[in-house]
Amino acid sequence: MIAMSRPATMRAEQPSVSYVLRLDSAQLGVVDVTMRVDHGPAALRLAMKVHPEYDAKYWRYVDGWRVEGSADDARAGVVRLDSTLWRATLPGGRGLVHYRVHVQWSTDALRRSWQPFMRATGGLINGPDFFVYLPDFARVPVTVRLELPRGWRIASALDAGATPATLTAPTTAGLLDSPILVGDLREWTFTDRGTHYHIVYWPLPDAVLFDTTSLIDGIRRLASSASAIFGSAPVRDYYFLLQDGASDALEHRASLTMGLPSSRLAHDPHALLPELAHEFFHTWNLVAIHPDSYGALSYQRAIPTSGLWMGEGVTLYYADLLLRRA
Repeated sequence: MIAMSRPATMRAEQPSVSYVLRLDSAQLGVVDVTMRVDHGPAALRLAMKVHPEYDAKYWRYVDGWRVEGSADDARAGVVRLDSTLWRATLPGGRGLVHYRVHVQWSTDALRRSWQPFMRATGGLINGPDFFVYLPDFARVPVTVRLELPRGWRIASALDAGATPATLTAPTTAGLLDSPILVGDLREWTFTDRGTHYHIVYWPLPDAVLFDTTSLIDGIRRLASSASAIFGSAPVRDYYFLLQDGASDALEHRASLTMGLPSSRLAHDPHALLPELAHEFFHTWNLVAIHPDSYGALSYQRAIPTSGLWMGEGVTLYYADLLLRRA
């Protein structure tokens, strides 16, 4: 029998990674994040994801780096290597990495729905803008615990954890592709072809009343029409994260963020269904089915792809078709 040795680059044990994200109602513009690492190497690379199209460059708004809890705190620390890359020293391979994220206030009349925001009644946690990750250990499971103002609810396609305020993801890519909407939320659900759909709406404090029954029925019809094309959705739970006072939209693996101003819905509950149909169809075409390497987890600028004629062009056609069938 020949004894096989383990390659020098392989570790017998992968690090464990968890986060605590704290929101203080007295200072909503600053979010405190703690990343806990156990069973890791003494030096780790930390990175922030760069989205191929929608990159808010939140690495510009991260500060307050501090490391504690390691075997030798005197040598522990974080050094910046590049705009989106840092090196953390954790003697003993374990410790807590603390940092702060400064949420930027949008000056637009309608902010982009995928941009982070924090207000007295809620906010959006867009993963790439809040969570630094370990690019050398991106496939380990991660856990997130949210410490929120009293009474705030949580909506996300991430898996539920051990407590109502805990979320989990099987990999870093899953964490960073699952935005989290928090606050004073309204939610409706329906099931189609084995997938549970969650329609979550964050209203402004002075939201205009609109026909929610008509909006929900329109979304349900769209979901059914899309699933009929492919036979089923690629996920068991899907979240429509809809926001008042916002515009634009962005697709994800098991959710989408989209701005639906209550003032427009009051005039026509179906006014924004064409845009919603487009983003929802991306669940299959551009996310589940995508050009090679498009959307891959990276802290570097994306390599241009020539395959968007399929991801966007075909989606434009089917978004119109879904509306007609629905």
